[in-house]
Amino acid sequence: MEKEKKIKYSVTPQDYLAVFGSSSGVRVLTHLMLEFGFFEEADTEEERIQRNMVIRLLRNMGVFQKKNFQVIAGAFVNIANAYPLKIREENNDGRGK
Repeated sequence: MEKEKKIKYSVTPQDYLAVFGSSSGVRVLTHLMLEFGFFEEADTEEERIQRNMVIRLLRNMGVFQKKNFQVIAGAFVNIANAYPLKIREENNDGRGK
């Protein structure tokens, strides 16, 4: 079987920001992150593939890049400091493993 050719289509990080930059877009991105287990450990190949889809979205948006990793890590620490563990547990969506 002949290897499938990738379709070349020009989409920029700004295109992704236009899609996900509104309040509705943030809700959809959050839904995708939850639906595809972005905040969970991936135990199976299917879970890893789904999680990687979200990582690709974030990378295509220009967010998930090495130059931003320290900023991202800082944001996680800020969230941990702003919301004590008890509050985070109460707001858990119930998808925990």
